[in-house]
Amino acid sequence: MYKIGVLNFTKSDRSGGGFHYIMSVLEGLKEDNNFEVYLFYDDEKFVQFFPNISNFRLIYIEEKDFILSNIVRRISNLIGIRSPLLGRYKKIKDYPLDLILSFGSLVCYHLNIPFISFVGDVMYRYYPDLDEYPFWERITRDLANKNLLKFSIKTVVDSIQSAKDLNKFFGTPLEKLVPIPLCAPPHIYKYREMDIVEAGELSKKYNLPAEYIIYPAQFWSHKNHIRLIQAINQLKIKKNLIVTAVFIGSEWDSYSYTMKLITDLEMKEQIFCLGYLPEKDVVALYKKASALVFASFAEYTNIPVVEAMVLGIPVLCANTFSMPLQVGDAALLFNPFDVDDIANQIENIWVNSSARNELALKGFKRAEELSDKNFIAGWKKLISNTIQNK
Repeated sequence: MYKIGVLNFTKSDRSGGGFHYIMSVLEGLKEDNNFEVYLFYDDEKFVQFFPNISNFRLIYIEEKDFILSNIVRRISNLIGIRSPLLGRYKKIKDYPLDLILSFGSLVCYHLNIPFISFVGDVMYRYYPDLDEYPFWERITRDLANKNLLKFSIKTVVDSIQSAKDLNKFFGTPLEKLVPIPLCAPPHIYKYREMDIVEAGELSKKYNLPAEYIIYPAQFWSHKNHIRLIQAINQLKIKKNLIVTAVFIGSEWDSYSYTMKLITDLEMKEQIFCLGYLPEKDVVALYKKASALVFASFAEYTNIPVVEAMVLGIPVLCANTFSMPLQVGDAALLFNPFDVDDIANQIENIWVNSSARNELALKGFKRAEELSDKNFIAGWKKLISNTIQNK
């Protein structure tokens, strides 16, 4: 039995895709007797997700750390040397681990334990002027990614394009980079058989219209809520077409500006911003939606389009990076920087029920290729091969 450590320092109520990615990995490892999993976490709410799993050991790491050890470790991360001070992570060394899965943390390097890393994207390289990527953020991310790629045995990415970018920007050998396509997280599969009656009951509390498009995304500028709102407003002004939209996600940097735009355009009866919702409620809102419109322009691939496909919801998404390859023929694509194009594609799906049905069927088929089973098979193969060959 392989002894695997998993570092999960995401927050269940605000970490979005990062949290859901780790949940998919853990869901695939649970009750698999080939793996004994030591799960290190610092969010007390996390315990509820994996109670009484036979091959899991949950170890709480206090979030509070000594100031000096934290500072020394951060500096060590940036310059690429091992920190002599482990702080709150010291207890990890008490466990006999063959390998650690690290989702963005260099702690394993400081612990001198072999690890596989995951790098989600390097969009700050493409869009350095965005508010979420200030100068020091870009510098620290670049140094952290450089060292993460350098010291990990293997690094998982979501696409071939991501692997090529890491090779181009950091010189990481392509054979060290392992593309594993994204899947829908566990709660989508858990509730996917929810019928429309139950979905309607769960949705009542939000007082939503009968028809709407849905966009689950945290409020960052690259998520492109602004152009999506402008496109919906354009349909109202130019074509007298009233499209309603539901936004789900945590309130980050672009939230206040987004709300101001909704107010200025007098769209409070059209755009509903619901915040971060319980997982079951999210599935219910998906089930009632006419389509998912994924407007973000700064992702290689993304999780929500796979969620929608699994649930039988038609998909519209941006045509940037690897998203066209991710969706295949199972989505309508638009230029995320062109408000007219976004509006036209929304109109196409909003007024055409046969197009929605066709996309939903194609989405089901594509979701089988992007399944949770294929996702975890890729991870298990990588873990086993890495331990055997280290």
